[in-house]
Amino acid sequence: MFEFFRRWFAGRPGSRTPAGRSQSFLDLECDRCGEQFHLYIDRATQCLQVFDEPGVALRLEREVVGARCRSIIQVRIDFAPGGEIVQRQITHGRFLSPSAEG
Repeated sequence: MFEFFRRWFAGRPGSRTPAGRSQSFLDLECDRCGEQFHLYIDRATQCLQVFDEPGVALRLEREVVGARCRSIIQVRIDFAPGGEIVQRQITHGRFLSPSAEG
């Protein structure tokens, strides 16, 4: 029975994430109260395709609300077609990680 659970949680061999990862984490901190956030980012489902800006393929726009001060942190990250970050902006907070690739 243990073998059943091991196979169940391991997934199928073909279900591995490709080399150009679409999942990553983003670490933020609130400017007002210092609360820190560790956000899961999935580019395949949370990003929008951008057609009218050259060099930008995907855009992530997130709003994060903390539990301490209820300040709204706005995050915008633009990704190139190759997956690298072209531009990133944050309002009412600061980035803790050097990139969203971590």
